[in-house]
Amino acid sequence: MQMVSIDDAWSKYQLAQQALKSLDYANCVFNSQASIELSIKSLLDALQIKYEMEHDVSDRLDEVPKKIKVEQYEIPDLSKLKAYSKLWVGVRNLTEYGDQRLNIAARNIFSEHEAKLALDHCSTAYHRCSYWINKARS
Repeated sequence: MQMVSIDDAWSKYQLAQQALKSLDYANCVFNSQASIELSIKSLLDALQIKYEMEHDVSDRLDEVPKKIKVEQYEIPDLSKLKAYSKLWVGVRNLTEYGDQRLNIAARNIFSEHEAKLALDHCSTAYHRCSYWINKARS
């Protein structure tokens, strides 16, 4: 039974794009991270790969080549997705709560540069996972 749909990841991707256009960099990073997470979970669900209920389940991507044919040149993309997931989960709390110890709001932490990088990683994760989901269905 599929719990997460790639459409959920697309919705967060669109929210991230809108946030960037609105210069809301913290929300762009937040929604990019959520899209990366949902992209990976939708791929795992589509391939019936079990994972824990936590934000970073990227280590389970090692199981993908056992479920579908992944070309040799695509293997680095799986590694990138793992890195993107770990990177952006690491800043997730800052995007929501800011840095309470230093008394800095989230909106004052993230710049356009970080937002664009998060959105780029989000785009890669969404498109690669979507491709592999479609490959599994065919």
